[in-house]
Amino acid sequence: MLDEIRSHARAAAAVPEECCGLVLGAGTERFRRVYRCRNVMDRMHQEDPAQFPRTNRDAFYIDPGELMRAQVEADAMGEVVTAIYHSHVDARAYFSEMDQTFATQAFPEADHLVVSVLVVSVPGSRIEETRIKEEGLFRRNGAADLLGFRVESIPT
Repeated sequence: MLDEIRSHARAAAAVPEECCGLVLGAGTERFRRVYRCRNVMDRMHQEDPAQFPRTNRDAFYIDPGELMRAQVEADAMGEVVTAIYHSHVDARAYFSEMDQTFATQAFPEADHLVVSVLVVSVPGSRIEETRIKEEGLFRRNGAADLLGFRVESIPT
C-alpha cells in the first residue's frame, strides 16, 4: 500500500500538485487498501479565493461527493476509513495548520499520512525526477492532540 501511495504522490509532484486519498481497513487489518481521490483545491480556489487562498500546488481538498462515494463503497465492503493521506511537494512531511483543520472535519478518528516528495532536476538535461524524502504518520492521542511519527517508527 505504501508503494501505491508513493506512486500517487510522485505522479502528482510531477504536475506539480499535492495528491490525496484514503486508506480503508476492516477488523484487525487496519490498512487494507488505498482509495485515490482527486485534489480539487484549484476549483475551490477559483470559486472562492478568499476562503481557499491556496491551490493544488500547496494544499489539498477532497471533493465531498468523492468522500461520500468512498464511504458508501467502504460500508458495502465492511470497511472504514482508517487514514487520510496527502503529499507535500518540495516540503517536509509535517502536519500543517490547514491539515489540522481538515483532520477535525472528515473522519476525525482516522490517522493522517503525509508523504514528502522532492522534484529534482537531472544534471545536464531538462528532465526532472521525483523522489520520496520522508513520510510521517499523525495519530490521535486522546480527543484533540495528534502525535507525529516517522513512518519507520509507527507504533502498532
